[in-house]
Amino acid sequence: MKREIEHLCECLWWAIGQRGPATAAEPDWSRWLALVDEHKLGAFLYSRLRGRAEWPEQVRSALAAQHVTSGFLNGLRLREQARILARILPAARCVVLKGAALALTRYAEAAERDMVDLDLFCARREDVDTALDILRANQYAPTRAIPGHHHLPPMLHRSGRLSVELHTNLTTPGLPSAFLEQFFADRVHVSTPGGIAVPVADRAHLLFHHGLHTLKDPIESPLLRNLFEIAWMASDFGPDEWTRFTRIAESSGRSEVVRRALALARDYFPVDLPPFKRPRYSSIEFWARRRLGWIEDAMRPATRRLRHIGVKHFDRMPSGRWRTDALDMARVAAVSVKNGIAHHARARLAPLRGALLHRVEAHELAFGEHAALLRPESGQVFVLRGDAIAVWRAAAAPVSGAELYRRLLAQGLPPRAARRAVRSLLALELIAPASNTAGAHGAPDL
Repeated sequence: MKREIEHLCECLWWAIGQRGPATAAEPDWSRWLALVDEHKLGAFLYSRLRGRAEWPEQVRSALAAQHVTSGFLNGLRLREQARILARILPAARCVVLKGAALALTRYAEAAERDMVDLDLFCARREDVDTALDILRANQYAPTRAIPGHHHLPPMLHRSGRLSVELHTNLTTPGLPSAFLEQFFADRVHVSTPGGIAVPVADRAHLLFHHGLHTLKDPIESPLLRNLFEIAWMASDFGPDEWTRFTRIAESSGRSEVVRRALALARDYFPVDLPPFKRPRYSSIEFWARRRLGWIEDAMRPATRRLRHIGVKHFDRMPSGRWRTDALDMARVAAVSVKNGIAHHARARLAPLRGALLHRVEAHELAFGEHAALLRPESGQVFVLRGDAIAVWRAAAAPVSGAELYRRLLAQGLPPRAARRAVRSLLALELIAPASNTAGAHGAPDL
């Protein structure tokens, strides 16, 4: 995977007009494309390089489809984001964080940066309460709670298009109140196409915050995209901004975490950074480097178990048990192996084998190798591709689990892929036992 990572990093650097010498060898394009998909970079690459890069036709078609899909979904999300910000910002003192802030300050169009939630830092408790009241009045409801976390339970719109997270701090454990006051005071305003003045963190604080979170959970995030964004932001910093950034990092007490993120970004992208002492190698770098080569759909069982160990390892980092606790790691590994064996045994059984399955009521819009589904009762939009489309269309009429599998295997789907696709649509509630799909019908292509 090293060859594919190097080639992808060169393409990303070229996409922002800073291409260096082409040193990466020709990649395995199927693996390269899977890596692009894993780190959510396809729409950005197609937007910036579609007229310049010499990709094979199948690669170009796949990236074009990702660009269309991202533009379609992000267009819906941005419309809802503008609507809710127009209600919250006049009433509560907030700053837009993370991906939404980057989308406003770095990316040229909605399709380029996948964004599923809106992060807002609220300056005071009364601002949090005001924003919550506005969200509840606009069909948002809380989802899972994370005890002791620096943001409240995400508020999800009934359509499923947008989730809003209200932050009372910038990270867990929290930063000092004096730092938060300065963070809010240094905000800048960016105008949106709809004419809304949106407050976002200034450039130095934005880089600090992105660096703070890039290695917070590198295993289940699009890590390569996050490292690229750090290098991209750092690439046009001047000496004065670096001096200010250094002062911000030191005053936060989290300088080491941010320096790790900067050093790792420099390992993959040719960005000029001011001299700084690189932190000692730790388990953060160990897991981050392994995660970059992992592709979810192509993982062997041993790799999945390793990924599970990494996730559990990072879950325990806030308690301080993460670098040298060998017994703790052995326990996590043992639990992971046990869970892996149980999961493999369950996967051999077809879900709901004895039940009749039927797809729910939804309108289908086919484009290229993808299909967008709109559920009229909730307004939710889903984008399916490949195996998932085959399952959706095979369940147009009530069918038993066993018969559904036979149909999928007859279409050439491997048994494991068929099981995974059925479980995926069951989890999304796009197919369900026939008794739970009242009013379901097979909607024609629009």
